[in-house]
Amino acid sequence: MKKSILTLLFVNGVLCGQAAVAQSPSESAPPDMGSYLSPSQPSSSDVSETRRQLLEEAGRTLGFRGGKAQRAWELRQTLDAVAKNLDALYDFRTLISRQGWLPPVISEAQDVAHITPNQIRTATHVYEILSPERFVSNPPSWRSWLNAGLSTSA
Repeated sequence: MKKSILTLLFVNGVLCGQAAVAQSPSESAPPDMGSYLSPSQPSSSDVSETRRQLLEEAGRTLGFRGGKAQRAWELRQTLDAVAKNLDALYDFRTLISRQGWLPPVISEAQDVAHITPNQIRTATHVYEILSPERFVSNPPSWRSWLNAGLSTSA
């Protein structure tokens, strides 16, 4: 949960700092939202009510998927535009030991108090291991976190 929130905040920060979205020539953009919001409307006089409802439901599904594809494409373009900066800022290769061990992920809390009816516990620092140390063959990358869940095709 914490990682999801931090990832969303990070992506929003990257997007706010990015003024223009660069387009890569190799990947074309999915249709924009206007094509889903105002499609051409053929005459519906010969369509039954049941069929019209089914078509509307299918249209909503298509619009939802199209909107997701458009937003994922925008996010990928923005991340591609700032990839050099993110590679420099978040280089995790230096954290890996010579044997290939990735250190544990810990969180720190400061000035903590736990109050119950019978006692009060305080501490200036509390550390919690979120994930233990583990062996990795490839160092982690910001791409694995920020590209997670973004569709790769429209």
